[in-house]
This record gives sequence, structure tokens and C-alpha cells, in this order.
Amino acid sequence: MSTLSGNRFFFIGIGGIGMSGLARYFRRRGALVAGYDKTPSELTNQLQSEGIEVQFNERVELIPQAFRDADASEVMVVRTPAVPVTSPLLKYWEERGARILKRAEVLGMVTRDKPTIAVAGTHGKTTVSTMLAHLLTAGKVPCNAFLGGISANYGTNVLLNDDANLNVVEADEYDRSFLQLCPAQSIITAMDPDHLDIYGTPQAMFEAYTAFAVQCDGPLLVHERIAKHFAHRTQVGSYSIGSQGEPRAENISVSDGRYHFDLIAEGHVLRGLTLGMPGRHNVENAIAASTMALRMGITPSCCGKAGIVPWCRSPFRDAHQQSAGGADRRLRPSPQGTGGLHRQRARIVPRPQGAGHLPAAPVQPHARPGPGLRQEPCGAG
Repeated sequence: MSTLSGNRFFFIGIGGIGMSGLARYFRRRGALVAGYDKTPSELTNQLQSEGIEVQFNERVELIPQAFRDADASEVMVVRTPAVPVTSPLLKYWEERGARILKRAEVLGMVTRDKPTIAVAGTHGKTTVSTMLAHLLTAGKVPCNAFLGGISANYGTNVLLNDDANLNVVEADEYDRSFLQLCPAQSIITAMDPDHLDIYGTPQAMFEAYTAFAVQCDGPLLVHERIAKHFAHRTQVGSYSIGSQGEPRAENISVSDGRYHFDLIAEGHVLRGLTLGMPGRHNVENAIAASTMALRMGITPSCCGKAGIVPWCRSPFRDAHQQSAGGADRRLRPSPQGTGGLHRQRARIVPRPQGAGHLPAAPVQPHARPGPGLRQEPCGAG
């Protein structure tokens, strides 16, 4: 954080899922925050309701007076890669001499003041990072989390805790953004060829993931099918449903549209866990998130060993979103019935004897919606 100067932050493309999370972060820290986006959205409406000024026209005179009157050294401008160099707002701040950084650079700076857990992968990273953030929060391990979607049970894409001692970050491979991060530990869920408009070839994308792994100071947890890409590296663990080692899931069954399984991870055997959404891929996502949460200090009871335990339905709401004249992030559609950005009211529901509940995976485009969200605090460990 010491490398971020100024007490005014202006975001060009503030309606993007990653940009809005940073805007909320700086607002929470007491900074003056404003920005521009191409069109109004639920996200920009929420930002405005939180006291952040948002303009939808690039006319310079619409920039808040407090920013125009301030010395350029007091203003940090944050932009997305989608912002064209011809943007009148970008030109205005360039001519004034303000410091201008990309979103990924700012996120990298923000997360260097605490150990960071980064979740990367061409699919599954939003699911896993949201589940991990929820487990840590419910397990009373204070964290800040920068998510790639709106968490339905928290109603936000950024979880902030004044007592946080670690960060959870979704590490985006688009535009090689994740190379701005220096995580303490990382999860990599998948490496299917993607963003070839940026990388050119699958091999170039694989090399970027290898570079990301090099920047991780500590252990990597990767899906078993991509472990071969990191065979040269020490401190690499793999996970999958069919793994013979740890972590793994076993005794998997389906009942009433939910997966039930046992989790073997970090020296613990957690029996009778229940995932609140169908999909074997989400069982694997739960393995990764729960394993990392156990490493970070939550008790086994918070993964469902005993007592009242957390689980959430549909942790995020996504949509294809345009920001500042271009695509800010590729996001998945919201399931019907989740209420978009609606904040669900928490309820305490006793856990059935002998069964635990894990956070449900976020709804994927072709997944069948399941039961409504319930958010419950962890029982005593």
C-alpha cells in the first residue's frame, strides 16, 4: 500500500467487476472515490448508493469538482485494459500529470501488505475464491477478498475486514494480469486454452501460468490434470475426485439434487459433507477451497465436522458486462431466482446429525438451480 499515493482515486471503467471491488476498497479506507463507466448497471447503482460518484459521459466537466481542483499528485487514476487511448478522460489526466495505473497493477500493490492466497484458472476460479472467502469468514479467520463476481450471501464482490491478516484474490489470466500478484500460496483450477487473442498460442498461455507459479512464494495446489505443467517445481500438491492421495473426496453420492461426500485433507477426515449444488466439478472446487481454508486455520467443524456449519447457495451473480467501451471481464449468467445483487437474510439452521454442509458452488450457465441460500455461522470447533 505504501506505493499507492494520493487520497483521491478516479476509476475509468468503474462498473467492471474488478474495478468496482477496488473502488469499494478505497472508499472503505476513507479515500475520495469517483469514476466513469459507459452505461448504468446494478453495480454502478450500488456504488452510487455507497457514496461513490459515477458519471456516464466522458465530458471532462462532469469530473467531480474535488478532483478537478486537486493537485494531480493527489489523484490516482485506475483504468482497465479496455479503455482506448483516445478516451477524453484518459487524455485529461495524462495532460495533468496524474499517476495512471492498470487495475491489475493496483490490485498487486493493494495485496502486498498481507499474505495473499491467489486463485487462478481458466474456469472455476470465481467459484473457488468465493467459497474460500466464505469459509474463512465463517471460520473467523479474518480476510479481505477480491472476487470476480457478486457474492449472493454477502451482496458484494469485495469482503473487507479491518482485522484481516490475509487476502483472497481471484487471479485473472486475461492480459497477463495475474503476473502483477506475488501470492504466498496459490490454487490453479484449470489451464484450458483461453484468451488466445492475448496469448496467440496455448503454449504461450501455459508459459504465463508457469511464470505465475514462479511468483508464488509458497505451496501450489493444482488440479491433478494440470499437475504435469508444474513437475519441475517443489511444493506442489494436486487435488481431484479420483486422487489416491490428499486432498481428495470419496464415498460420493447424490441425493435430492445434492452431492454428499467425505473429504480427506490436511490430515483430517471429514465425513458426510453436503454440497448445496449439483456438479462433480463443484465437488472438486469444494476440495480445493476447503483444503486451503484448513491450511489457513479454520477448524474442521467449519467444513462440516460438527455443530452448525456454513453453506451458501449461489455465491455470485455474473453477467457479460461491458465497461468503459470494452469487455471488462467474461462472466457467467446469473441463475434465475437468485435475485441478482439482492442481499439474502441470514438464517440459523441446525445441521442434520452426521452431515456437514459446504458452501455451494456458484451457478454455472448450464447448471440446474438448487435450493435457496442459507448462511450459517460455524459451530465451536
